Amino acid sequence: MSEGRAAGLLVAMRDQWASMTGMAFMFVSTILIGLSVQPIYNIPEARAFG
Repeated sequence: MSEGRAAGLLVAMRDQWASMTGMAFMFVSTILIGLSVQPIYNIPEARAFG
């Protein structure tokens, strides 16, 4: 990777740090919500296919 492209990439990442942090938070929080809800719906009647 050339020096100019690397600098451009760092500038783009610096400009978008807030949205990338928000997406990471939503990703982790969705997994944690799924882990906390799973025991409630871990019954045969709640399963879609068998």
